[in-house]
Amino acid sequence: MSIFRRPIGVAGLLAAWAAVALAAGLARAAEPAAADPAAGKATITLTPEAYYRGAYNNAHRRMQGRYTGDGWTWHARYTMDGFLDGYLATRDPAWLDAAVKYFDWTISLLLAGPDGCKGWLGPVPGQPGKFGEHPIGDAIMMDPMVRFAAMVLKDEPALTTKYGDRARAYVALAKELMFEKWQKRGTWHEDGPYGVFTEWPRHYTEQEPNRWHDPPAGTRTITLPFNMQVHWGMVAGRIHYITGEPAWRQKALKLFNFLKSRLCLYKDHYCWNYWEPFGAWDVDPGKAQAFRHWINTHAYRDYQAGEVRAMVEAYNLGLTFDAEDMKRLVNTNIKVMWTGSLDDIKWNNTHAGVQKGAYGRIRLASKPTGIFNRYAGTLWTDLVQFDATARRIYEKQLKPGSYQHAYYNNVTRQREPSYKRRRPDLPADVLDHPFSSCCTLTMVTVIPSTIERGKPAVVACLARAAGDLKIELTTADGTKKLATLREAAKQAEGVFNLTWQTKDTAPGRYRIRWTLRGEHRDFPITVR
Repeated sequence: MSIFRRPIGVAGLLAAWAAVALAAGLARAAEPAAADPAAGKATITLTPEAYYRGAYNNAHRRMQGRYTGDGWTWHARYTMDGFLDGYLATRDPAWLDAAVKYFDWTISLLLAGPDGCKGWLGPVPGQPGKFGEHPIGDAIMMDPMVRFAAMVLKDEPALTTKYGDRARAYVALAKELMFEKWQKRGTWHEDGPYGVFTEWPRHYTEQEPNRWHDPPAGTRTITLPFNMQVHWGMVAGRIHYITGEPAWRQKALKLFNFLKSRLCLYKDHYCWNYWEPFGAWDVDPGKAQAFRHWINTHAYRDYQAGEVRAMVEAYNLGLTFDAEDMKRLVNTNIKVMWTGSLDDIKWNNTHAGVQKGAYGRIRLASKPTGIFNRYAGTLWTDLVQFDATARRIYEKQLKPGSYQHAYYNNVTRQREPSYKRRRPDLPADVLDHPFSSCCTLTMVTVIPSTIERGKPAVVACLARAAGDLKIELTTADGTKKLATLREAAKQAEGVFNLTWQTKDTAPGRYRIRWTLRGEHRDFPITVR
């Protein structure tokens, strides 16, 4: 049950990536349909019942007896947003009927684990006779169900007469499966303004169905990657939107703050990594200068498309991100990644800009072959909310008769591109992170960021380029240097971890600053 692999075989890999891309496809975050007389011109070829049948068959044939499991959830989730976009594009409630029918069927497959908590349980890949679940399964399955609930209970209250009970049930189930269960199991961790979920690699057997078995000795759980964390963030944000309960907004903020604090600004755009460390558990226990997962921009295009979908939704809900963040994402996708031709649309990956800055050229990943030829980026379709160029590119990709085509033409195009939030009635809680333009440092962080005075902290960075590295403690506003923690002459590319003893540092707020080849990145910390 590890994030080091997508544990579902080749077909599962494709479904996992496609599910993220599908979910990311239509700038739908907190976006009810527009009441425009032109709406309804584009149609969907499939009927709601035919769409349901295809979704059901796709998921059902991947069950193993009564079991579902991690790989199954990616396949089952693949089609779920399509029901909701079909309704918004056509205003035909048969799409919502089909959604409820499909959602409830998947819920009927939940099984109780040894601790009594329900989940989509299934075989552990590569370990015959062992059963378990991955935390992400709950998150990706409940994401569209809570989106349905927000549509029914908040966006279109007239729907509550027919669908209100199911919508409320989906919210309750999301709270139970996604949050209460995994917090009870100890996978939720907070550090100041940030929060994350970690892996949970336990299993059970049919011979001992009432006992969770610990993983093999030496196995350590690690922080889940960003493409997984953001599903919890979106659902928590929607639950707050539905219920108004402040705890859910705080949960969403901590999850999205973690992602934003790890973005790298270079000139006018962002790049970021697939995974970054959060807790001491992420440091390789046998190698102080290494982490337990690789740190880099993911080579496959679908992962960041899903993360951008989440950032756009967070922005619309007033969580963590502001309009400047959205403009930087547009700059990344349109100015850095897209090569500029509408006739022959091609893409670089998000780190093309920082690579040019650091190396003078783009270092493409080794080109995968066959079905794995998915590298080098794609259009982040949720950006069509903001940008006319993104819309022109997207229009080239749409297939008439698809629900994506109908949704785009009947809903998205009914509004002009704008950086206005879709939910201006919600307050904006923006993380004020101290960004500075830097192409030489891939990652900077302090573990933990909130430090008990006298206890050590790991001051960590990953250098994209070699050079003289300086690490300093500064005031909270970054204007005054207080101490030099380390100077490393001719530091090579790679990880540099420093254990910092804080006994001589007074309680307060500070920054750690890393400087390499004339550029720097800062990370805020608190000493208590």
